[in-house]
Amino acid sequence: MRLDNLDVSSIWGYDETVCIFWNIIPYFDEGADLLTQGLITGIDHVQLPAADLEETIAWYCRVFGFSLLENYGEFAMLTLNDRSPNLMLWQSKNYSSAHFEKDGETLPVLFFRSSEIDKLARKLQEENARIVSLDDGGFAKFLKFYDLNDNFIGVMQLMEG
Repeated sequence: MRLDNLDVSSIWGYDETVCIFWNIIPYFDEGADLLTQGLITGIDHVQLPAADLEETIAWYCRVFGFSLLENYGEFAMLTLNDRSPNLMLWQSKNYSSAHFEKDGETLPVLFFRSSEIDKLARKLQEENARIVSLDDGGFAKFLKFYDLNDNFIGVMQLMEG
């Protein structure tokens, strides 16, 4: 499937950024074909390590509003809603926290979306989370913090308008 002649004016939320995006990445042939074949249809869940599974379940439910789908003893599955990938927490005494480094900078392994990022930052402060940054990137705000297991997590809120 080629997207060169796609009329993006009818796409919901159309603006010039969409046109720029399509011009930067002109070839989706293989990926689009694989998607239509159903080989990959989405992301099911993301996994994070937890030193204390029960405490981590409670923290993610209290801070972010996750709901517990199932606690299997050594791991648990949490959900936000029907449209998001689920979050799987794994009990692990000898774990390394989730993050990676690029050119000497530590980066989050995942980003959540928010519509109330400033409110979330205050809530994380109340929970004594270690907040690394809350930045305005122009098109979005970005919050980066460590959870109670030292997993480096990001949150973003797209700017309106």
